[in-house]
Order: sequence, then structure tokens, then C-alpha cells
Amino acid sequence: MRRWQSPREKAEAEFEPFKVKLADRGPRLEEGITILRKLWTEDRVSHRGRFYEFRDLTLEPKPLQKPCPPIWIATNPKPELTTPRIADRALRRVGLMADGWMTDNTPAARFKERWALIREVAREAQRPTESMESALHLMVNINDDRRAAFEESVKFLHTYYSPAMTREYIEGWLAYGPPAAVVEKIRAYVDAGCTTPILRFASWDQKGQLVRALADVMPAALALRVPD
Repeated sequence: MRRWQSPREKAEAEFEPFKVKLADRGPRLEEGITILRKLWTEDRVSHRGRFYEFRDLTLEPKPLQKPCPPIWIATNPKPELTTPRIADRALRRVGLMADGWMTDNTPAARFKERWALIREVAREAQRPTESMESALHLMVNINDDRRAAFEESVKFLHTYYSPAMTREYIEGWLAYGPPAAVVEKIRAYVDAGCTTPILRFASWDQKGQLVRALADVMPAALALRVPD
């Protein structure tokens, strides 16, 4: 029988074949973003950093977006698994370097708090915040029978991800039940500042869910507006 592995142990096992330390993920990302922005906007770029080194490199063709494509950082440090210092650094990295933030399974109140921190950090760094965006990856199951919606979602996510995923975790990640209930959960995140809710169906009837979402959820969802 295989020994149970914590999320950190699993991540370390993935990084080990590449001889990369898990603790270097953040610094590598930061240096990589710096390099990309230079290569997208300049010619004959030279760089000598902690992880990468090159001279007189030009990337062609340059991106269509000016000055360069927006860069989003996806991060969702779990309070129960991450020290406050590491969580704070992960969120501040978004404010200092990214054009957008993506997260998943984050309670609306925590989403609002973290999005406020990210924008505060960006303002302190004299970066524009008006164009910054935020996205939430939300699981959805539309069914007038709310219990049936939840039970199908549990079975689907246990099959797709892992049976170790708890029902409590799934409920926090899920907008389920009649269309009005789904819209209300989306509304909670839009009110918290989410500019781009990402809906993913936790159901084997993907086409049926899409048809119902377009007819019964999207009209109300598209009318929602992020508070000023």
C-alpha cells in the first residue's frame, strides 16, 4: 500500500527529477516574468540572474499587445497549509508583478481581503490598478434538485480528482442547485471584486449544463457589476 503524501511531499516529488527545489518556485517565477517582459519589449537583451543567464538575445516577432501581453499569476495559499509569511509573499508578488490574479476555492470574504491587499501593494509600488483583473475558478452544477446537484458534483469531482477530496471542500468550491442559487454564489464573488468568474461544470452532462447555463444563469450573471 502506498504511503499517504502531503501536498508538499507530492510537489517536491514532481520537482525532484528536474533538480529544482520547491522553495525556488517563487524566485524562479519572479525572474522569469522580468525576462519575459524585457524580451517582449526590447531587442538585444542580456540577463544574468540567479537562475538564468544569456547575452544579446532578441525575441521575434514581438507580441501584438502593447507594451506586452498581460501576465496573470494564479495563487491560492491555504491558511491551514501555508505560513502567514509565505502566503503574504505570494499575494504581494501578484501586486508587484502581475496584471491579474487567479484563484480557486476561496471563500468570498477571503477573496475580497486578498484582492484588496494585492491592489494596495500595486498602488504602493506605483503600478496602475484600474486595469488589473481577478478571476475565480468556480465549479457549477445546475439542477432544480439542490441535493441531486451536490451529490452528482461529489461523484464527478471524486472521479476526476481524488476521492480524498472532502465534501466540505467541494461545497466551498461549488455553485449548485437552481439557477438562482448559482447566480447568488457568483454574485458574492463579483461583489468581492472578481472581474472574471470562470465556470466549470461538475457534471457528466456537460452539454446539458452548458445549455442550461446559457439560458438560465448567464443573463443574470452578465448583468452583475463589480463595485467601484
